[in-house]
Amino acid sequence: ELQMSETTVQVEPIDPRPGNDATARLATYDWLVVTSGRGVSALLRRLAALGLTGLPPELRVAAVGPSTAATLADAGTRLDLVAGDASSDGLAAALGPRLSAGAHVLVVRPEGAPGLLASALRAKGATVDEAPLYRTVASPFASALADAAIGGEFAAVVFTAPSSLDLWLDAAGARR
Repeated sequence: ELQMSETTVQVEPIDPRPGNDATARLATYDWLVVTSGRGVSALLRRLAALGLTGLPPELRVAAVGPSTAATLADAGTRLDLVAGDASSDGLAAALGPRLSAGAHVLVVRPEGAPGLLASALRAKGATVDEAPLYRTVASPFASALADAAIGGEFAAVVFTAPSSLDLWLDAAGARR
């Protein structure tokens, strides 16, 4: 259910093939890396569409931080690594030493986002595929929320992801 406070929403990717193809090959990966709670939701939807109730037991799972880890744990997923620094750099630093030479890693991420984490893991010797399983877009409330914020109706505005800020700035347009 969409909340009036949400400036962004998660939708299907424009091109679902790369994410769908990679998800269908989950058993071929050594590590699954999930970068957000929205990524968890998209992954769970994709698994359900494939008729899968869980991940392959030998697949190791890494989460970008405690919030993503909690979302995965709530879905019944066993975690092998949670980055203490909840960022792409933090996850790459935490996961890098655990990767065997040529480890095969799947990174769940939004469509259109730069593959910074994937690049960092490749630099550590991993073979990395990316599964863009969702896309983040402005919610129907984004413009009204931008107007309210610009008008001083909020004591603070918090953005939880760079894409949220970018979409809010787009919604604010010339009013900012």
